[in-house]
Amino acid sequence: MEARFAPWHDVLRAEEERRDVRRLGRLGQTGLTGAVHLFVDELFAPNRLSRWLPHATPAGRGELAA
Repeated sequence: MEARFAPWHDVLRAEEERRDVRRLGRLGQTGLTGAVHLFVDELFAPNRLSRWLPHATPAGRGELAA
């Protein structure tokens, strides 16, 4: 069997694609972190907090999503 090497432009393109994937991964982590902050801010907003705090948990309270 003869070893076959990819042309340089294919190697460079593959490297660029790997960099793009890494960038998207970082953006995804940032997006997830932002979504968690938004969720926690909304959950502990005074108007929502007063609705679930007497029950000690927001679990099972679908009306909080409205």
